[in-house]
Amino acid sequence: MPATIVMPADAPLSKRERTKAYGADVVLYDRDREDREAIARDIADKRGATLVRPYDDPFVIAGQGTVGREICEDMAALGLAPDIVGGAGRPAAAWSRASPPRSRHAIRRPC
Repeated sequence: MPATIVMPADAPLSKRERTKAYGADVVLYDRDREDREAIARDIADKRGATLVRPYDDPFVIAGQGTVGREICEDMAALGLAPDIVGGAGRPAAAWSRASPPRSRHAIRRPC
């Protein structure tokens, strides 16, 4: 299934290249002057494609939680405990899916 990823022009070159290597078309935009949502919506409308938002789509959120759980299970098998660093959404999704029901944890993000 073809995918088009709308990505900031200042994204790391390695990220742009890896995305293309997976077979996606990459459309770059200037995050200071252009609106990613509008660009993506326009592309989807012209191609009759489905727009999948990177952060607020329930399937994307569920997938992040599943990935987090898999990482936690793999680390537990090695006797390790994860210390997740990233935006608030991914750790919250990962821990909500990976934590035992009675576990206690806190999610903090830097100021």
